Order: sequence, then C-alpha cells, then structure tokens
Amino acid sequence: TMTLTLLTGALNLPHLVFATVRIGVTGAILGSISPLLLVAELAVLIPHVFLRQWFVVGPMERLTKEAQETMERATVYLEAAVECGDTIRLYDAEKLLLARYRESSRSIVKARLRSNVRKTVGELLQMLLSRGGYLLLFCLGCEMITTGKLDFGTLIEALQYRSGVLMGSMMWLNSYAEVRKNSVGLKRMEEIYGTEQ
Repeated sequence: TMTLTLLTGALNLPHLVFATVRIGVTGAILGSISPLLLVAELAVLIPHVFLRQWFVVGPMERLTKEAQETMERATVYLEAAVECGDTIRLYDAEKLLLARYRESSRSIVKARLRSNVRKTVGELLQMLLSRGGYLLLFCLGCEMITTGKLDFGTLIEALQYRSGVLMGSMMWLNSYAEVRKNSVGLKRMEEIYGTEQ
C-alpha cells in the first residue's frame, strides 16, 4: 500500500504541471480570440473550483483519514481474535470483541458510502460546469455574431479552445485531489510507523 501511494503521488505531479500549462496556453488563445468569452469561461470555472474544494476535496480528505483509522482499528480487533483467542475465551470477551469489530466494519461502510456521495456531487458539478459553460459561451458568441464582432467559424474555434481549458481544469482538479488524498495516506503511515519505532 505504501509503495502504491508513493507511486501514484509522484505520478500526479507531472499531470498537475501539464494541466497548468494546458490551461495557460488554451486560455491565452481563447482570450486572444475574444476577451469577453474568456471572462465568461472564468466566471463559470472559478466558482466551480471553489465549490469542488468545499463539497468534494475537503470532505474526501476527512473521509479518507476516517476510513483508514477505522480500518486500522478493525485490523487490530481481527488480529486480537486470531492471536489471542484463548485469552479472549478465558475472560469471556468474545461478544465484546465481535461487537467492536462489527461497529468498525459498519463505520468503514458508512465512510465509503459518504465518499461515493461526494464523488457523485463532484461529477454533478463537473457536468453542470461543462453544459452551463458551453451554453453561456454559445449564447454570447451568437450575440457577437449578430452584432458582427465574431463569425461562426471563430465561435466554433473558441468553443474548441474552451474545451481545452475545461479538460485542463478537470485534469488539474483531479490530480490535485489525488495528491491531497495521497498526502493524507502518507501522513497516516508516518504516524503508524513513527509510533511503532
């Protein structure tokens, strides 16, 4: 688990850099086509980033840490049942140990369920960002076409660059969330191995 966490954490850093470059380049091209369309895109994108951080990334870090701590407790109870079975039976503590293990298992299921709910919220926000942004830019582009400030071909080109900004933003947000999640796992492993030493 430690090796996998270290590898995935390291692999997400180049994705962050690539996503940042992609957002910068495609955003600059979109701004050169029409500053108004770039401002409209940022007006949709920036609130999405803050909402995702508030509703998804932050709670996911807390839920990941909670699930890891609960899994650790459940493992301790299971190891005690296997290694100290005679002592547990001697003191008639089987029911207590099983109740603790059952409670930990339920907590793990609840944490995973809440984590899945947060992921669904993130996917819903992403869908709203994608559809709402395209609709806003398309309406603004059509208004600019009617006033002669833009032609239809340039609008299609701007929407393509907008998709580059969107995909770069999604890559950046996902990589950032994975880096934060991996850092929570690494901190937890440092706590465990630090206490063992």
